[in-house]
Amino acid sequence: MPSHFLYARKSSEDDDRQVASIPAQLDELRRLAEARGIVISRLFEESQSARAPGRPVFTAMMRELDRHPAAGILCWKPDRLARNALDGGRVIDALDRHRVAEIVSPGRTFRNTGDDKFMLSIEFGVSKKYVDDRARATHRASRSRQAARTACPAGANPKPTAKKPLNKRKSRADSAARTVSLSRWWTVRDSNPRPPPCKGGALAS
Repeated sequence: MPSHFLYARKSSEDDDRQVASIPAQLDELRRLAEARGIVISRLFEESQSARAPGRPVFTAMMRELDRHPAAGILCWKPDRLARNALDGGRVIDALDRHRVAEIVSPGRTFRNTGDDKFMLSIEFGVSKKYVDDRARATHRASRSRQAARTACPAGANPKPTAKKPLNKRKSRADSAARTVSLSRWWTVRDSNPRPPPCKGGALAS
C-alpha cells in the first residue's frame, strides 16, 4: 500500500521568520500521522526559501512522485511546499495525474477534487502575493533611503544639530555678579548716575 511523504521546510529569510522550526514541524506532523494511522515512508527536510523555483529537496521529492506515486504528502502548511507559481502548479498537477492522492496538513486535507484543488491554488496564490508584497515594500524602503541620501548635500549631516545645552551654573554666576554691581552702584549713584551695563553692553532699565 502506498504511504505518505513528509516534507518540512524552514528558511532564515524574512518571509519565514514566524514559522515553526523544522523539529517543531516534524513533531507535530508525526503526531498527526499517528492519530490518523498514516505511514510515513520518506522524510524530506529543507532549509531554503520557496519564493523562487529550484529547491533541490523539493525537486527530488516531486521526481520521486513521478517514479513512485504516494498516498499523500504531509506538510505543516501549503506554503511549506510552494511560495511561487511554478512549484504550486507542480503540486496541483501531481494531484491531477494521481501521482499523489492527498496533501495533508494540520489545518486541512486537500484531495483530487475540484473544490480542494481550487482551495489549494488559493493557498498558493496567497503565499505568492505575500512574497510579492514583501519584495515591493523592501524596494520602496530602499528607494526612500536612496532619495534621502541624494537630497542631502555631500558632507552634510541629515540629522538636525541638537541645541547646545544652557550652562545654568554660568548663568547663575552672571546674575549674581550683576546684582553685586547694581548694589555697589546704588551706594555711589550720586557721583555716577549711569548704572553698570548688563551682559552684552546693554544698560539696566
